Amino acid sequence: MNILLCAATEMEFGNPITSSSHKLDCFVTGVGLVQTAWRLSQKLHSYTPELCIQIGIAGSFDPAITPGMVTLVQQDCFADLGAQDRDGSFLHLTEILPCDNENPFERFYLRPEIPFIAINLPMVNAISVNTVHGHQPEIDQARSKFDAQIESMEGASFFAVCISKNVPCLQIRSISNMVEPRNKSFWQINLAIQNLHKELAAIIEVL
Repeated sequence: MNILLCAATEMEFGNPITSSSHKLDCFVTGVGLVQTAWRLSQKLHSYTPELCIQIGIAGSFDPAITPGMVTLVQQDCFADLGAQDRDGSFLHLTEILPCDNENPFERFYLRPEIPFIAINLPMVNAISVNTVHGHQPEIDQARSKFDAQIESMEGASFFAVCISKNVPCLQIRSISNMVEPRNKSFWQINLAIQNLHKELAAIIEVL
């Protein structure tokens, strides 16, 4: 199988990823929604893999989803695409404009069909943001607005591009930190990446 592995940074790829059964192509999209959408669209314009897998770290809103845990994202959302109302509340794009449900960039939640393989990971709901949350009032607002357990800066763009290109996809996220008032001394990036690659190897083995 031809598999395109995507990550925002070289750091998230870690050590070289190999497989004796599949052809793996590692692709760095860059950090953020815009770079991911642009670079992945360009990549898939001339190359159609049988499966795209996005790997990366994420923050967790859910106290049951703790640093070091690896998750499979079942739905994602462009969580800061919209407008701020006069009372400070957030209005998502789909709440203020008539949107085309056929366009994945205009859906509230992006839910790609998950390929039927044996993945023993907790399935989570995610949001994607241009600015990760680190201030309690905004954290509370995001929690009340979205049914989200984790957040990243690339996932929704990855889903949107794969859906628009009809490419099967998986998003695997390892938790590096809780979404709380920003304090990087609590982050466990090395543990998150170590566990991420252990689970990725297991997934590739069963494909």
